Amino acid sequence: MARATSHQREAVAVPDELTKLASDPNQRIAYHHSHPDSFSLSLGDLNLLDLRPGLASVTAHGQDGSRYHALRGDMKKFKSAVSAADSEMMRQVDLARRRGLTITGIDAHLVNLALAAEGVIQYLYKLSPALSASFEKERSAYEQIVDELRYAIKRAR
Repeated sequence: MARATSHQREAVAVPDELTKLASDPNQRIAYHHSHPDSFSLSLGDLNLLDLRPGLASVTAHGQDGSRYHALRGDMKKFKSAVSAADSEMMRQVDLARRRGLTITGIDAHLVNLALAAEGVIQYLYKLSPALSASFEKERSAYEQIVDELRYAIKRAR
């Protein structure tokens, strides 16, 4: 087990020894890190699964008790799926804003739900009570966004 912190708010500095291990496809490394904003795994977090073949999973722990966990899925589809989901999410953010719906803070979670539904990653999560209540309040709108993201991912294949 390796532990380290860089005390940086916007980045995680992974020790060289751990990066080397995670680059070895014979390893099964799990990265855990904190997300002070309690948002889900970013595309940067998920890209580690593609970059490091020995990395089995990435987990983010939110300060509010939320937890987000991604495991490798179909990595052959990863780059095109992530690119398609990212582009579509930009469009969805704009559409949501026009409808008066704010998805800041939940957008990464929606992308990860879509990626998981398409088999690109395995995604497990525990939302804090506040995030869960917020999600339930707008569930139908969020499900529609996830459907649009899934459609974009399917078109990219």
